[in-house]
Amino acid sequence: MTSPAPLRDQAGASIPTAPDVVSAHLVTANPSGRSVSAVTVARPGGSQRRAFEKRYPSPRHGHRAYRTWRQLETVDFGPAAGVPAIAGWDPQRNTIRSWPADGTPLDALPDGRLERAAEAAAGWLAALHTAPLRLRRSFRLRHELENAGLWARRVGIACPSQRDAVQALHEGLCAVAGGLSPWTACAIHKDFRPDHVLVGQRLVVVDFDEMRMGDPAFDVAHFCVYLRLAALRRRGALDGLARVERAFRDRYARESARPLGPAAGAFAAYTCLKVAKQLALHTGVHPRPVGRARDAELRAVLAHGQCCLAGEAW
Repeated sequence: MTSPAPLRDQAGASIPTAPDVVSAHLVTANPSGRSVSAVTVARPGGSQRRAFEKRYPSPRHGHRAYRTWRQLETVDFGPAAGVPAIAGWDPQRNTIRSWPADGTPLDALPDGRLERAAEAAAGWLAALHTAPLRLRRSFRLRHELENAGLWARRVGIACPSQRDAVQALHEGLCAVAGGLSPWTACAIHKDFRPDHVLVGQRLVVVDFDEMRMGDPAFDVAHFCVYLRLAALRRRGALDGLARVERAFRDRYARESARPLGPAAGAFAAYTCLKVAKQLALHTGVHPRPVGRARDAELRAVLAHGQCCLAGEAW
């Protein structure tokens, strides 16, 4: 077997591959040390199979992700939904291998399939929130507000024309959040968004690195803000997929049987700040607009955040 060319992260450091890897292609890498590679692995009898390998910056991060993923495999998401199957865990390389989950990201589906897919995504999320999982990390509101402050400053530096708007949103978020006591009794995904929902023969959700105990309203608000971003790009208006969002929220409400509470608006505004940071720094969901297109999206997202704080979107 010929060894694949060494993979390298964004800093140029070599990413080690397992001995059974026939070929490898680096899909994503970020400065934190996480990377995802698409690999072809040799199997007994001479056959080969595609897989994905996610590498973590330390054994602590890798073990935590592996434990979380294993717990998710025990959740009953229904006969047509779930999570990617783990193919192996390599503690020496801090790497989790998983078999591919075939499907199309929810935000890339044609219009005719969006509503039903959003309902199925809501069912997956309700199953997660009602499952008896226990994770070691918990949502810490103060820490998240500090992060939001960093994001606001980065947006102001990268996009000076939006400095006042982003600072006003952050200040408004802090004012509202000061009176909240988020619920932390269930497992949340914390990065639940349309492009992390793959729709094929089964609905599969990916990317569990941020999971922790927290308020279920966070996941619902987070998903809806990113769905609004998809609507802006697809229809030219943040409310362009209102029926899809309503279907998602209605299905979630039926299956979770728990009201979202007053924190939802604050969590949506927080997510707007996160999206603003990603737009300003050219990260986040593809496509990543530049120039006037980026500025227009940024203005729309910041304005939506203010609407969320005012209770106009929740």
